[in-house]
Amino acid sequence: MVGPMEGFADAWGSMFLVNSYNMEQITAHNITLAIFLGMCIGCFTIPYICDKYENHYFVTIIQATIMFICFCYILSLKASISTLYYLCIIIGICCSYQVIMIAKISSLTSSENGAITASICNMIIMFFGWVFHNIIGYILSYSQFIGENGVKIITTQNYIYSLSIIPIAILAAIFGLMITQKYIK
Repeated sequence: MVGPMEGFADAWGSMFLVNSYNMEQITAHNITLAIFLGMCIGCFTIPYICDKYENHYFVTIIQATIMFICFCYILSLKASISTLYYLCIIIGICCSYQVIMIAKISSLTSSENGAITASICNMIIMFFGWVFHNIIGYILSYSQFIGENGVKIITTQNYIYSLSIIPIAILAAIFGLMITQKYIK
């Protein structure tokens, strides 16, 4: 589920928006930065919601579902610039699942091991960020073609194809969370 933040906002989102939505680079940067703004909002609101309803898994599954829908809409190339901005804020809010999952995982261990457990969980999240960077980059490199004068050309379809790994991974996370919810309370 770290794909929208690590794979899109951090690395490939601006180039995708410039290429696929034909917008200025500064506008594309501002739109992808909205994911980080949303994360700031979500870090305060989502833990409150989880504590209020005492169901971390359900809230995280809802967040993943919202991210999946928003990201598929972005890849459909039908969103306006203002819609893209709001979708990225929503995606960012949903990316705050990291806060509640790290807290939940830490609560499953003894208090002496909580910090190391949270650190390991964060390392796993960061590792998957690296995985997204590399998979998206590899798919883009593999799918591009050489145009006139040896210039490498990356089309909108190349971007959509490579960034599709993000909603696929989110869908896998949804199913993984549903299975985990049955066994770990």
